[in-house]
Amino acid sequence: MFDSEKFSGHNAAEAMRNLKSLPVSWEIIAVLTLVACPPSINEFVARPNVVCAGSTVELSWEASNDGILSTKAPVSTQQSVGAHGSQQVSPASTTTYRLEVQGLSGSAAREVDITVIGPGGERKIGQSVANPGTTCVNGVLTVVDDLTTTSWPTGLTVVEVRLPEGVDRTFRVQHAGREIELNATSRRSDQLGGLPVVGKWQLSTPLSVGESCGTPTLPPNLTIVVNMECKSS
Repeated sequence: MFDSEKFSGHNAAEAMRNLKSLPVSWEIIAVLTLVACPPSINEFVARPNVVCAGSTVELSWEASNDGILSTKAPVSTQQSVGAHGSQQVSPASTTTYRLEVQGLSGSAAREVDITVIGPGGERKIGQSVANPGTTCVNGVLTVVDDLTTTSWPTGLTVVEVRLPEGVDRTFRVQHAGREIELNATSRRSDQLGGLPVVGKWQLSTPLSVGESCGTPTLPPNLTIVVNMECKSS
């Protein structure tokens, strides 16, 4: 009896070894099964994916086949890895990691970015208004971005916050028990300076003329730019 589980989730070399143990009639069915099941990557993540220089990040993955783990900019590396596994990395600068698996019927690939914060590092914080946690009540649109320690290091602190380029609307920003306002005339503030970046950020803005809740007239997202630094240990 042909057992498809012996072939699904195996790399090509192992699958071919299993083929040799089958009667000829079952070999045909096995080959068709292999061709019909392209390789896949179920998970490829970096925790955390924003770090201070010198910090350790855990890459973990779960795929159908053995594969190749490589880096792109700024330094190119490449190594063979098993279908399931994890690896500790310490990138010196922002780096893209790529996992690629191949099989008889094609290939699959995923990439993750690890952002390394240096002096003057900036990141946008906010949410799409399509996020389930968005509220629009009494003419005020509000989003919440919860930055957890799973994705962000505890050593990051706020230097200042500002409105993104081209955004002139008023924002009320709440974080770590403090509240500030950004607007067209006061586009940046250092009043949140020294606070940890991790935690909940609440961004609220009054609706402008022509905007209404629950309609396409709303802005696609609410974001601010946070200038941050790594706290000295």
